Amino acid sequence: MHTRDLKFKVNPQELRDKFKYIAVILITLIISGSAVANIFPIMMPCRAILALLFIIPFFNSLAHKWRRIFIYFASFGTMFTLSLIMNHDNYKYILMVLFNIFIGYAMATSLDNIKFMKTFLNIMTLTAAVSIVCYFLLNFTSVNLPFTVRSSFNGVRYGVGYIFNYLIYSKWRNCGMFWEPGLMATFMIFSLLIDSIVFKSPNKLRTAIYFTAAILTNSSAGIIILLLCVAFILFRNYGKEKASKTEILLFLFTIIIVIFVFLEYDNIINLIIEFGNSKIQSVAKKLLSDNLSSSQRMNSIIFWWNRFLSSPLWGTGIGSVNENFIWDTATSFMFLGLFGLLGATYTIAWIRGIMKLRLNFSSRIILCVIILLILNKEPHAALMFSWFLLFSLLCNGLGTVKDSEKA
Repeated sequence: MHTRDLKFKVNPQELRDKFKYIAVILITLIISGSAVANIFPIMMPCRAILALLFIIPFFNSLAHKWRRIFIYFASFGTMFTLSLIMNHDNYKYILMVLFNIFIGYAMATSLDNIKFMKTFLNIMTLTAAVSIVCYFLLNFTSVNLPFTVRSSFNGVRYGVGYIFNYLIYSKWRNCGMFWEPGLMATFMIFSLLIDSIVFKSPNKLRTAIYFTAAILTNSSAGIIILLLCVAFILFRNYGKEKASKTEILLFLFTIIIVIFVFLEYDNIINLIIEFGNSKIQSVAKKLLSDNLSSSQRMNSIIFWWNRFLSSPLWGTGIGSVNENFIWDTATSFMFLGLFGLLGATYTIAWIRGIMKLRLNFSSRIILCVIILLILNKEPHAALMFSWFLLFSLLCNGLGTVKDSEKA
């Protein structure tokens, strides 16, 4: 055997593809809620890079693949473009969302879905594992992590490690690379779902890492959704194609209870404080003080539902929004309030994409509930990754691979 036959051969095209997908995903994550983007002025350069990478694929997708998901893309683009023309008050927000819609569409229709998802899961596994190690070093040892303390544009102070950042005032909540713990939990949940849907038999170690990292966020909403993820994985593997009426009713009742707990978390904790013993009360008070975002979430839902009822046909428009709380938190309801009945297209698109997946009925219903809860706990119109995920669902159902092809 010749020595040259033993040499490791590198395919230049494969190497370029790997670097391309790594770069695209890292940039997408940076502008999808990373802490460093809230601290350093890197959003515009990152968007410029994505624009250069996907401007030609965008026009190619319009020419060759538009029939698949064009109606949804056109609806979203029209909503925000008309808002921009009619009112300039929130033009920065509108332009940001339009950018996310256009580039998310181009990415979903031009990239190889399996390569993207494999690379995404590898990156999320690395960041999750690093966050777990750093979390325990930070909170349970005397090791001084070599992080600098910096303030975000909103005045929030972080210990900055780039791949892992922590809130100075709340070190015990795992943020990972993101600007707040709830978003870290969301990306761990996205990773769990993608691993289960795309690769059918998820890697057990990777699953354990995602669960651990999500639990360490101490996000009440995240932990509730994690329980639904367990149910999804079980139904995904063992659920029936057709269930009896009794099973369906019990299943729907359980889902309703979970949604109620998700939305009324603060009130439930207050009841525990009122009627529980002293030990339970102390734990409940701590949970309540550390999860005030749930009341903000509910306020956002009520706010946008009232807006929708006041103008169900056309909505109230972006220019009229002037609230102190994070007004775009409840994304599905925000679309209804802003654009009226046309805004329902956003939620319908997610449901349609999920219902097209090759899963049994129970799994698809649980997945719909998980996604709708996620959409209404964070401002997903502002997250690039969410738009890519939506268009990827609509375009190719996220795709599937055989066990032998798993990442």
